[in-house]
Amino acid sequence: GKAPNALTQIVHNVNSVLVQFIHFSTQHRNNYDKIMSLDQFMSAKKYKNFFAENFLSAEWFSNYIGLGFSEINPKEKDINSLTQTVFYDIDLMRSQAHRQEFAFEKECINQMARSNLRRFTPMFDDRQNASQKYDVAIKIGHGYTYSKYNTLMHFLNVVECYWQNPDVNNIQILGKDIRTLLVLSCQKIFFEPSHHGYYYYGPFLCRGSFRTEFDLAVASASGSASATVSHSSRNSHNNLVLTDRVYEYSYLKGIVERIFRGANGIRFKSDNAVLNLILLSLLLDFGLFDQYAKLLN
Repeated sequence: GKAPNALTQIVHNVNSVLVQFIHFSTQHRNNYDKIMSLDQFMSAKKYKNFFAENFLSAEWFSNYIGLGFSEINPKEKDINSLTQTVFYDIDLMRSQAHRQEFAFEKECINQMARSNLRRFTPMFDDRQNASQKYDVAIKIGHGYTYSKYNTLMHFLNVVECYWQNPDVNNIQILGKDIRTLLVLSCQKIFFEPSHHGYYYYGPFLCRGSFRTEFDLAVASASGSASATVSHSSRNSHNNLVLTDRVYEYSYLKGIVERIFRGANGIRFKSDNAVLNLILLSLLLDFGLFDQYAKLLN
């Protein structure tokens, strides 16, 4: 229809501008460290048409990988494969990654391929489907800004330092804002078939069906969701949870266990109900209740 054709033309128009600013390898084994000129690129229908249709799409990243030294300022260096991001054929880079080259530029590119292909290619493995729908659950603070004073780690650190202080209470540790307590007390263990052992920190909305796998994305500087949300699925929707903190289960269990073990059998001095209930919740979550519940006050 007219709408799809019009949208396609818009994509082509945008990519016709972007093509002037991207760098594309010659894709030949003998000189893949060299950049193809714009005229050469536009005269090669194989590359030109694929670029016009798919640049920066899942299909593009399934076939090409961008490599370069981002820490080098391109304004101070010549434009070459070591100062700019250059796109290389993934199959070519797979075959070259573990080859030793005498040319410095080629060896640098091979090293970059070795460092990036393993973690990059599983994201784009030809299973992407542009029509695949996915639901995103954004659980970052729920309108309440996190700080270093309302994290689980801060709470555990204070409890350890003031274990034998009978006057410590939840107001001193968590303040008077009830949201701080809610954020801390709503912690849940996040067990999923594809995410064994993760501890999900923060308010968590349980889904209705447990037959659907969740993809867990931790906040990062990239600000981008993983491409796996567009993988083809037998279910009508993929599910994605966005959170800003994820702690590994055994790591947190070790911290909690160390705090109680370090008490050397001495009961928690404070009889503050909130603090004791939070510690009780942690003992239950991590299977330490039978061993250390007697130390609660």
